[in-house]
Amino acid sequence: MNKNSVLKGHVAILLIAFLLAFSLCLPVFIPQAQAVEAYSWEELMGPGDGDAKGIAWDSGSSFLYRTTDRRGIWKYDGASWSIVDDGSDNVKNYDTSCLALDDGRSILYTGTWLKGTILHGYGVWRCSDPAGTPSWTKISGPGDVGDLMIKSLLYEPGGNRLFVGTWGPLTGGQGVWRCDSPDGSSYTWTKICDSDDDIKDYGIYSLAYDAVHGTLFAGCADNNGVWRCDNPDASAPYAWQKISPSGDVYNGLSLSYDADGDRLYTGSSGVYRCNDPNGTPAWSKIANDSSIGGADAPAIFFSDDRLYAASGRGTWRCDGPEQPDPSGLWTKISSDEDLGSAQVTCMSYATGPTDALLVGTRYYGVLRCSTPQTTPTWTNTGGGISSFSTYGLVCDHTRDILYVGTESGIWRCANPHTSPAWRKISGAADIGWKYGYQLAYDQSRNLLYAGVGTGVGGSNCGVWRCSDPNGSWSWTQISGAGDVGESDISALSFDDSRDLLYAGTGSGHGVWRCSNPHGMSYSWTDITGPLGTRLAQYFALDKNRDAVYAYCSHAPANDGIWRLSDASDTADWEKISTAADIDYSDVSGLALDGGRNKLYVVTIGDGAWRCDDPDESPSWDSISVGMPLGIAFSDLVYDGAHNLLYAPSVYDGVWTFERPDSDAYTYSNNGGQYTEYEWRDSCYDPGTGCLYNGVAHMGVWRAGFSQIASCSPGSGARGQALDVMVVGAHTNFQQGISNVTFSGAGAVVNSTTVLDATHAIANVSIPGNAPLGTMDVSVTGTGSPDPLLGAFTVTDFRVPVITSLSPTKGEIGTTVTIKGSAFGSDRGTSYVQFGSKGAVSYGSWSDTKLECEVPAGISGTVVVTVTTQGGMSNSKAFAVTPPPPPAATTWYLAEGCTGGDFETWVLVQNPNPDPVIVDLTF
Repeated sequence: MNKNSVLKGHVAILLIAFLLAFSLCLPVFIPQAQAVEAYSWEELMGPGDGDAKGIAWDSGSSFLYRTTDRRGIWKYDGASWSIVDDGSDNVKNYDTSCLALDDGRSILYTGTWLKGTILHGYGVWRCSDPAGTPSWTKISGPGDVGDLMIKSLLYEPGGNRLFVGTWGPLTGGQGVWRCDSPDGSSYTWTKICDSDDDIKDYGIYSLAYDAVHGTLFAGCADNNGVWRCDNPDASAPYAWQKISPSGDVYNGLSLSYDADGDRLYTGSSGVYRCNDPNGTPAWSKIANDSSIGGADAPAIFFSDDRLYAASGRGTWRCDGPEQPDPSGLWTKISSDEDLGSAQVTCMSYATGPTDALLVGTRYYGVLRCSTPQTTPTWTNTGGGISSFSTYGLVCDHTRDILYVGTESGIWRCANPHTSPAWRKISGAADIGWKYGYQLAYDQSRNLLYAGVGTGVGGSNCGVWRCSDPNGSWSWTQISGAGDVGESDISALSFDDSRDLLYAGTGSGHGVWRCSNPHGMSYSWTDITGPLGTRLAQYFALDKNRDAVYAYCSHAPANDGIWRLSDASDTADWEKISTAADIDYSDVSGLALDGGRNKLYVVTIGDGAWRCDDPDESPSWDSISVGMPLGIAFSDLVYDGAHNLLYAPSVYDGVWTFERPDSDAYTYSNNGGQYTEYEWRDSCYDPGTGCLYNGVAHMGVWRAGFSQIASCSPGSGARGQALDVMVVGAHTNFQQGISNVTFSGAGAVVNSTTVLDATHAIANVSIPGNAPLGTMDVSVTGTGSPDPLLGAFTVTDFRVPVITSLSPTKGEIGTTVTIKGSAFGSDRGTSYVQFGSKGAVSYGSWSDTKLECEVPAGISGTVVVTVTTQGGMSNSKAFAVTPPPPPAATTWYLAEGCTGGDFETWVLVQNPNPDPVIVDLTF
């Protein structure tokens, strides 16, 4: 189910308020029995390549290092990325914001940012031998910068000092700190700003160092300009002075120092140059509005007499930044194809056999520009460490494709459960750059629908349709000004049984239904009725009962769950929730079990609920009794095959509800070590048994958990013996250990043959007195996979069918082989009839073949039938042949004569199996 971006922000605000309100008390709860083990979560490494707020180039090892959001520090060898990890609980759990490199000692330093809702940082960390065998150590503590957010780092090799710019914890910052001897255990920290007249309470964007004059420059946040410290390596008092005028140079977003020319460059609301920054600073704006001048420049870098700068307008090069007026010397060295919509965050320069400009971005990782001085060529280094937040997930179960809506448009992931491969399938030419995408999918026609939002509506919003989304995708807007074409879409759901698309709007335009959305003659109908201008945020479709359920909000008197009893009706809405249950709760997800006629709801802070008989006599009950208070659920999906609910939450993990349809429900938290993530949208793929979840600023994650996915055939009759193929998802079947089981007494498993870790064959016999109905199927012995509920059905006896007789004629007593089906696994009371006589002597008997002898007392051509508890079979003809005449006992030989020299003899042959005595009379 898909989310509305307005709700996302609401979740975060409510959660912070909740944490503050409850920080002094601990809720006491008695948990229900925990039934499902924690899942194994894996990151799908996408979409996008993540935030790179800091990068560092090591010319000695030719490694490029980058920061990430809670995925640690990564290194790039020119071909692929890998994590700089020592196996401990180090910076891989934190949002890292900046890097500094001591390449002489092969030491990498990183600063950390906030984690989740914790409004402080985790200080500075050191990694020795990052290119080889990394070892991480935290070199800060509570008495220094250990709990601060670190925005900038600068390593000064001459004095083996590390300068640190801090931020926060709430607003402002803690100024600039110095760490002496950071490479060893005797490091010491000193705050080098201590006066009310300097920067001791400022947040520090950037740092630059002049080794010739021994001065340190700091770019300060909140319009506090650029400052210089003349004695950063000394003791207090420290000599800080502001060197930028008020006006244009508000913030030093980025700084870069030209030591040869004694010039300081800063990126702010444009690009500025300061001549003589150590003496009498003289500032000038060096980029005009036709180039980079009209936009913020969060990243600049000076190298080899050239200045590089990046903004929302691309990346630029100035070939003469020292000239009196270099505003006309700027050249744009990137195109929309190079950087797309990437927001540049930092820059570095790689020296070596092939020089290159390295650019860190938001969402798209690190890009490399070779020969930036002459013919710039851009390549994306990849890495797949996503920083996108997701707004909608849907699965194409047939083609094994996952579709995801993000701040950067729509992405698809092929083979998401094995080897995920990401590709963006939207752009500026169609739905553009929006932030709210509600997705729905038409499986049979392979059409993807996207509801688009901006927060304020406008052109290019509304509903779009994508044909061939798994191939050469093509988008068409299927809404206009007369319907939802200029509305933010807050909910979207497709009814494949009726070819209807439902859209809820966040712009006060109500609820709409689109018929024939796949064709050129699509038609929108306003079905708002009594819902008025409420925000419709979630839909659940009951295809069995032709009903639609919706959650509507932003009108307290009528907040709650509404039902449209006839999906084709115009506006026959009826409210089915009350103040006694969830009317004043912030609902964050709906899911429907149509087979059991149950509607499920999760909320922000008010638990999870079940509505019995929602189509006629709705009755509400909580299914979260005993849960911790205040869980902010963010979505809800239902797995009907295993009768499970999956409910992600904001900073409280992903919860599983087992047997939610009864009062014997249980729940468990399956976020694992990632419980504190901001879990968002969910999507369940019944074919692969995978649960996909979006995480705020961390892309898409997959949970593979052990379960029985299918069995085939799915039914058997009383008296039948058959082989049943059982397929598992994320299982580890082993021959001799694993055994297929069926619930109840309806089937007897004779043997289990394991083919591989996910496939096993059970040889099953179904007794004649087996109870009719469904059984659950599971496998015991290795792990505890969730059973497939109601997967196998025992049916009544089948009517037998004869397909052949062999032979088709013969004497009394001849053994006849009868082939066919539904004879039963054993004879029991079944019998074979030859005409009016029943066979009295039987050989083997199985479900498909039996043997018996032709009975006495019949002649001519008769019909053969098989009768079982399922009834009498079809008939086949059998010809009874007469027995041969009895053997003669006396023969008369013709008279003859003989003569001399003739031998006299008589030849007699015995054709019988038994010996005889022959008397000859002459």
